Amino acid sequence: VTADGAAARVWLREALRDLDRQLQALGSGLLFRKGDPLEILGSLIEDGDVTAIYWSRGYTPTARALDAAVERLFVEKGVEAHHFNSTLLAEPTDLKTGSGTAYQVFTPFWKKLETLAPLRQTLPVPNALPSPDLSLVPSVELEDLIPLPNLPWVDELLRSWDPTVGGVQQALDDFLDTAVKKYSTDRDQPSVRGTSQLSPYLCSGQLSPQMVQEAVDNQCGTGTGSEAFLRQLAWREFAAHLLFHFPETVESPLRKNYEMFPWKKNPGQLQLWQEGQTGFPIVDAGMRQLWSTGWMHNRVRMITASFLIKDLLVDWRKGAEWFWETLLDADLANNTMGWQWVAGCGADASPFFRIFNPMSQGEKFDTQGRYVRKWCPELRTLPDKWIHRPFEAPENVLIEAGVTLGEDYPLPIVNHAEARLAALDALAEMKELCRE
Repeated sequence: VTADGAAARVWLREALRDLDRQLQALGSGLLFRKGDPLEILGSLIEDGDVTAIYWSRGYTPTARALDAAVERLFVEKGVEAHHFNSTLLAEPTDLKTGSGTAYQVFTPFWKKLETLAPLRQTLPVPNALPSPDLSLVPSVELEDLIPLPNLPWVDELLRSWDPTVGGVQQALDDFLDTAVKKYSTDRDQPSVRGTSQLSPYLCSGQLSPQMVQEAVDNQCGTGTGSEAFLRQLAWREFAAHLLFHFPETVESPLRKNYEMFPWKKNPGQLQLWQEGQTGFPIVDAGMRQLWSTGWMHNRVRMITASFLIKDLLVDWRKGAEWFWETLLDADLANNTMGWQWVAGCGADASPFFRIFNPMSQGEKFDTQGRYVRKWCPELRTLPDKWIHRPFEAPENVLIEAGVTLGEDYPLPIVNHAEARLAALDALAEMKELCRE
């Protein structure tokens, strides 16, 4: 069990339950143990006639260390150890620049990835998978291994998603049948299902990028939508490769000068951001969607991250911690790269001086306010003109909509124009500190 965030643990629990059902139908099943992985594996060697171990490699710093320790253990015990790549399109060691270094810019990485040999074919599910009598081997209950967190959104999360093999296939089919054709235009519209929403399945390992690309190639062929989608799949790959080559970026910016950035410590504003109570509707809608469903639309992830980092000047690591705790698709590589991208301190990052205006972003990507009205229902009767800037609406408009700012919906916690200037001043201060 490697999912550390509460939402991801809920997903993993249900995914394991479904996998156990699938294996039992093939004559096998899952064995659950709780404790130190090396001690547990060592005891299995002693208790059973183990001749070989097979597993899927991990690429995060923790997973790589565990993989190496497991391989040493089994080799020392005279057991064959076989591990494979099932989570990435290519090995991080196989993609290097002409000078032999890791890529830090996406476009040349993407071009190199496209030149690699054709993907290995996915294999069919076996008809049977006999195993020893698991009733003779001590095991714990899944509920004891991964207890459900005592959080108010767990039931809603489980109602909103289907973390089973059936859910995987349905989500993939739905996307390839409809949304992929309009992906290049609809993926930035949070009020429609324009994205694949496959990320939780990819994160849990229920779906591999090979399976996705194979399905796209077989069912969609070439086209603007499918090409745009595969490019986004390559961004996931880019994030994994970056973390492999730069494991320190989980805690430290890739661009070291950002260690000098003068972040503010303001736990009160951080909490209002987490709760979706900032007074900026597109930001609040995104944060409420995240808390309710364990997922947030990608465009809105960028908007909410920009607001935390640049309007509130809160350290990007605080945002990464919150997303890690609340996202179903809490992938360490993607989470790290995404937050460093917005903060301007990562690979191929958006410049820090690119500061999203939350009102204009909402007006551009949620023109009719459908997304905001869903997640901020207290604003649902406001006209489209004011739905993304209620604090600028005339008094008679607010009265007619039945909205009292500061009571029904919060007043803005910052002035965006002033916050933008403060962010640029902080950037200038960092540059000055780096020159000293």
